[in-house]
Amino acid sequence: MYTTLDPKLQEKAESLIVEYAKTTFKNYGINNGSMVALDTVNRDVVAMVGSQDYFNKDIDGEVNIMTSMKQPGSSMKPFIYARAFEKNALSTDTPIFDVEMNFGTYKPKNFDGEFL
Repeated sequence: MYTTLDPKLQEKAESLIVEYAKTTFKNYGINNGSMVALDTVNRDVVAMVGSQDYFNKDIDGEVNIMTSMKQPGSSMKPFIYARAFEKNALSTDTPIFDVEMNFGTYKPKNFDGEFL
């Protein structure tokens, strides 16, 4: 069997998720986390953590983030905005409104349910 996971990077990723989960719970009430690290040259997955504790059902621990239907949340924003800047679809003067949107059956919400 072959894997692209790097054992040292995998171990580091697991410890980072546990450490940052403590901070995010304390600051934001979020009690879980995940991470995927890619080799930017060949696009191999070199580390993947789906949850800080796979066996903890209290935090919805049994997650494989690569196959999960969970939303990536705001972690996608830098990539989307960067691409929009590259295409000149946005500029630093473009307002970005935090308003409720409706895409048919999909209505994304902020984690706190509020719109600013």
